[in-house]
Amino acid sequence: MICLSLGNMSFDALMEHLKYAPMAELRMDLLNLAPSHYEAIFAHHRNLIATCRAADAASAYMMAIDMGAAYIDVDIAHPAADALVAHARRRGCGVVLSCHNFETTPPLRTLHATLLLMQQRGASVAKLACMARSPSHCHDMLALYDAPALPLVAFCMGALGRPTRALSLLLGAPFAYACAPGQPTALGQPTFDELMRLWRGCITKEAAP
Repeated sequence: MICLSLGNMSFDALMEHLKYAPMAELRMDLLNLAPSHYEAIFAHHRNLIATCRAADAASAYMMAIDMGAAYIDVDIAHPAADALVAHARRRGCGVVLSCHNFETTPPLRTLHATLLLMQQRGASVAKLACMARSPSHCHDMLALYDAPALPLVAFCMGALGRPTRALSLLLGAPFAYACAPGQPTALGQPTFDELMRLWRGCITKEAAP
């Protein structure tokens, strides 16, 4: 499934995008919306991930959980991560524990250790996004799908990592991120249509004799 990541737009524009998105991420740190807007959004769409990368994100996450978010995406290093995981579980909200490295892709053993920590801390889904500096980085990231202990969204950022976003879906990722045209919320993020084309191209190559 493709998850449409939405930020830097008005309430009305966001609601328009939600009409065709089976799953979406609300980048709350990139949206200047009132609580009443969020209440309407979560009531309208039941398959939303709430993400907030701001330093004071805990209150935003609590609000999203209580309003009916399907998931929250919390960085594993966030000081309130454990409390948010506990509250989300009490309210029946899934938790994406995430880890980003915008400089490089760590060795495979380090990636495995991070996944184990995410599992131990109660993740429903583990998310790893690392910058690809060489083709081997992409190989290592995709190797994580060989035997994941929990649902996994792992891909490489940057130009070299672009194909891994689509390949992750073929290897078992429950979703991959895309953006609205001209409104990326992360480095190198493809649009919904671009990711669909990449995914279809991967399927075609996979099916070729």
